[in-house]
Amino acid sequence: MEYKIANQSFYNDPSHYQGCNMISGICPFCGQSSGFKINGQKSGDTVPLKCDNCDKNVVWDFYKDLVLPVARLSSLKNIPVDIDNYYQEAIDCIAALSPNGAATLFRKLIHQVGIHYNVAKINDNTSLMGIVEKLESEGHINKKLVEALRRVKDLGNDGAHVNENEPDMDQIYLVKSLIDSFLQATVLQDSNIEKYDKSKEIKK
Repeated sequence: MEYKIANQSFYNDPSHYQGCNMISGICPFCGQSSGFKINGQKSGDTVPLKCDNCDKNVVWDFYKDLVLPVARLSSLKNIPVDIDNYYQEAIDCIAALSPNGAATLFRKLIHQVGIHYNVAKINDNTSLMGIVEKLESEGHINKKLVEALRRVKDLGNDGAHVNENEPDMDQIYLVKSLIDSFLQATVLQDSNIEKYDKSKEIKK
């Protein structure tokens, strides 16, 4: 989640700038784009702030360059429940700043979509990319989405194993975008087609 710093010098002694906007961005409470005014003394790497829109108090962590609590990312709607369970849990991991958890869950979500389309099953011996290739061969996804899911799979592997390629939050935000594109092109597109067909039937 990106925030714009109004004035870097405010951090050095925020007591001189009480009531001034220090940063702007999305509020984790009201979900609106807002300015955040300095609302107290700094403590270590943090400065207390207040949202201009809802007056809720947050903390700006200058070292990590983020607002706490972290704003929950917007999520796609009307996803089939079995798939949405993994999606929402991944969103919760992002809000908790847990990139390993989110990466692993997005990987599992791909498998669940395979189950949804009857190209995979629980405890499947087929590799995840094997499931992805079946989705492609049956016309559910194109080659660009295959490459997108390959990257989700790779980051999910990194999240599940101890190695030198630990997932970070910037990568997770990108992977969420890839997953959103995948879901919009598959299960959500199916839903829209079904709704359209039903609308035509009603007019007959």
